[in-house]
Amino acid sequence: MLNLPFKLSNLDALYANNENGLSGYYPMGEGNFWHSGIHINYTSKETISPIVPGCVVAYRISKEYKKIALPESLSAADYRGLSSQDKWKYSVDRKSRTGIYKLNTVLPEAAKSREVSNNFVLLKHVYAPSQLNDKEFVFYSLYMNLAPISETGSTYYGSDFKTDGSLNVLDKDKVFYTDKIGIPGLGDGTRYIDFAIITEKSLFDYKEKAFLSKNEKNFVFYELPGDVKIYSRKKRSITSKKYYIPSKSTYEIIDECSCDNKIAKKIRIKSMAFYLLSNGMGYEGKKTFFSEGDSCRITNIDTVWMGTEKLDFLKDSVSDSCRYVYDKIRNSRKNLLNRKHTVVGIIEDQPAILVDFQKDCPCIIEFWVEEDSGLFSDGVPVGSSKEFTVYEENPLICDFLDIENTEGINEKIKGITQQIYCGEGSRKYRKVRDYEYYIEESKVESCMKSAFDWDVFFDNYTEPVGESEDILCDRTELLKKVDASGFIDNFLNGRRLTKEELQRIYGGGEKFEQAGKIRKEMRRVVCKHPLEWDKEKFTNIKKTYDEKSFCGKMPQEQADNLAKIAEAIDLWKDGLSKLFMTNNLNFVHPVYFLHHLDKANVFEMNPYLGMTLTPVFKGPAIKVKSNPGFAPVYDGERSSGVKEHFPDSLQDPTNPRRHWATLNCVFGYSNGYTDDDGKKKFHTGIDLAGYVGTPIISFIEGEVWARTKHDAYGNVMIIKNANDNKLYLLAHLSQYVASGPIRPGDVVAKVGNTGAASRGAHLHLEIFICDFTIRKQVLNEAKNKEGDGEGTVLDWTEGFNNIRNGNRRNPLDHSRTKD
Repeated sequence: MLNLPFKLSNLDALYANNENGLSGYYPMGEGNFWHSGIHINYTSKETISPIVPGCVVAYRISKEYKKIALPESLSAADYRGLSSQDKWKYSVDRKSRTGIYKLNTVLPEAAKSREVSNNFVLLKHVYAPSQLNDKEFVFYSLYMNLAPISETGSTYYGSDFKTDGSLNVLDKDKVFYTDKIGIPGLGDGTRYIDFAIITEKSLFDYKEKAFLSKNEKNFVFYELPGDVKIYSRKKRSITSKKYYIPSKSTYEIIDECSCDNKIAKKIRIKSMAFYLLSNGMGYEGKKTFFSEGDSCRITNIDTVWMGTEKLDFLKDSVSDSCRYVYDKIRNSRKNLLNRKHTVVGIIEDQPAILVDFQKDCPCIIEFWVEEDSGLFSDGVPVGSSKEFTVYEENPLICDFLDIENTEGINEKIKGITQQIYCGEGSRKYRKVRDYEYYIEESKVESCMKSAFDWDVFFDNYTEPVGESEDILCDRTELLKKVDASGFIDNFLNGRRLTKEELQRIYGGGEKFEQAGKIRKEMRRVVCKHPLEWDKEKFTNIKKTYDEKSFCGKMPQEQADNLAKIAEAIDLWKDGLSKLFMTNNLNFVHPVYFLHHLDKANVFEMNPYLGMTLTPVFKGPAIKVKSNPGFAPVYDGERSSGVKEHFPDSLQDPTNPRRHWATLNCVFGYSNGYTDDDGKKKFHTGIDLAGYVGTPIISFIEGEVWARTKHDAYGNVMIIKNANDNKLYLLAHLSQYVASGPIRPGDVVAKVGNTGAASRGAHLHLEIFICDFTIRKQVLNEAKNKEGDGEGTVLDWTEGFNNIRNGNRRNPLDHSRTKD
């Protein structure tokens, strides 16, 4: 799940924020310089968190901004790029014919300099998608232009960060995780972070396994092909009736439809239990009274009972809710006479037989039901007689109307939901994400591509031989990859690709629309070039720039200014050079890339996100803000035996047959959780409902650290998140399933009722923060046995209890450490 900064609500908002900023458009900044990432802009000092979790491998946090002297003179183009806070410091040089601007000589000394930030944090991310050949999929996220301590306070970054301005590159055993990156620093009068993604290898070196089956490949939405029609939906009004069905009736579900988190089923009755007067049945043998399992012959079938409902065929007397059965069997019931039948039930001396509607009394009884409360589940015979609502047609069926004018709609469509909608006949439809548009289910496959077929989603750009380590990029060559028409010559002179710039250049015509599409194409570019702000790269920048000759000459003042900034920031010397060895790195658009991995569920999944869960037992309702990491899931039709654990409110919207566990007990004190003496007790985690054997699904990528036992907690698993410093404790398990690495969607264990503290089958789940220094202690205290995988008995020592108690988190809201 992506953690969008600055309260941006969606990815479109993040794109707009970055692409309409002052500069730093990926992959090219102003002046034909390679730009490794994007600028994300904001107006206030608001904390940002990692967009995806990772461990800190390098950073620098200074106490103050670095000050550099402003250039004595600027070209007209450079002057236009100044912020308003610096423009007033310059005046046009009237002696110059080329529009040179001079720094005002009367300025106080403090005003003749500008501030730049050399603060940065570099995170490393290691994933292992099962679809890739590579054992590890490694990339780094770089956050630059962070505010110094003078603006954030000395305690802001936490105890793990040194804040003396030193450049820190961490050894493997000293890396740490953080939930805070920093505050956006000032730059040209506004606040922003400079955000880049560096891949350890070229994205195209991570190959998808060639032998994967279609089902094993990870497909994500790519585009809506031109031949795919778009529909609107109109719900029908379907007439309902009341039917009565007796207990012991058998049936089959011959069709099923889901819509708006509701399920409708088409039911075909296979058999029903009819009760008859005993004097209308002949005995087999010498028994005086009937018992279940006895064999008998029917001698009279003029009157029968369905449960308590009477069907009198001589008087045509029947209730409205039984009329459907009465009409169906009236003419064929005599087929039952003088044939052997088995007694299946007795009520007040009235024996019942099970009538097979295919063999004994041929007829077809079919109807649709909605919200059947488990009456028709998994083919289990009806438990008790009941009146219910039926429909002759699918009650969820809709009319789907072809939208003829789809202009502008295709560009809005960024995904397709899993929810199935029923149309006329057997036609099925799927809704597109975030809009009331629909496409046929049969067309969905043509909209999807394998997530790790990089060539489909990304465009590989390679700099000309001999220039790949140049800080400058030849925009002409790059733009040829994304724009065959080659009409945007304006950008060869350092123009920004913001929407406003495009509007100013092209107005609102066809070229403006085409230029907008080019902006989107630039998101796809994967390229290799140097990271900016390497001091050495700017030593002879004017000479290199002038020799390129595609953008004119660089003024000496601009070259000097760039060299000053590079010297003040210099990320390379003694820093990133230790990690990457050479300043010739692989880059991708950070938002486009991370969004793509997010769609492919590489990071994590959280089906509860945004839900408000009300515990079954006492306790306040809580809105899910964080990923609990694990939960029991029932995958299949709900039966009456498990419906209390998996109600419709927690149905997986992407799969109507799957139901996530409800919350039994919340975290903290206000939950009705007490000890044996009735004293209020702190609940150290959450309890999720389940029955013995319910599979427990992982929502995260991680590693099983221990499978062990505890007197109170029973069978326990301790799992480490692969991408942050959280440990998960799963207790009362009936069975271990996973060991070693786990990925989102994996079954890790099964719900149980083990341990003295368990008062019924459920999953007890705890989350606490783990520093690398305590890993050895955790593993020593909960070490796996060789062979059977069942661990030693775990004793919560004082040290381990301190870890849990001091670093505990609410699994549904990780910001909360106490009730």
